[in-house]
Amino acid sequence: MSHRGGPSGERTWPGATLDEGADLPPQSRWFFALWPPAPVREALAQQQARWTWPRRARLVPAARLHLTLHFLGPLEPSRRALLMSLPAVPFEPFEFAIERAGRWRGIAWMGPGEVPLPLLALHAALGEQLRERGFELEDRAYAPHVTMAREAAGACQPRVIDRVQWTVREYVLAASVPGERRDYAVLRRFSAWSGGAASVR
Repeated sequence: MSHRGGPSGERTWPGATLDEGADLPPQSRWFFALWPPAPVREALAQQQARWTWPRRARLVPAARLHLTLHFLGPLEPSRRALLMSLPAVPFEPFEFAIERAGRWRGIAWMGPGEVPLPLLALHAALGEQLRERGFELEDRAYAPHVTMAREAAGACQPRVIDRVQWTVREYVLAASVPGERRDYAVLRRFSAWSGGAASVR
């Protein structure tokens, strides 16, 4: 099976099939996310470089930066196959700004100053679709953010944060693949409405 290589730390399965999703290691952790386009990813990496990090901090490589919509964790083969056949949740492109930063339980993060309603709507609609199919989702309030580093107690964020403008035109189904160097596999891409129809790649 051949896979197209993405940026370091990311592999993309173009036109992924049910078998390709099932071929991932059992410990793979599945999730839906907003995957930043290259200019947003580069801007986030520049912001990450402006933090002051403790020696023990584990920075998230630029290619793995993302904003989680729903985390599902390890899944049985039948559950994986169901995800690989899900229809797209209809949504229109929307825009928001990454302009806040903070730390929580050793996690350094950046996120929107004000959570846009279209993001909340996408999160809610996708969550409803997953619950209807029997997936268990996290029960806590949704706090969208991009994880910049782990084990980051004592990290100091920049005094001035440059706004990172993000136009969302798709969301993805991805999996964190265990191994010596944990890769992220982007399995499916769900595009925003174009002329009244959502598309899946």
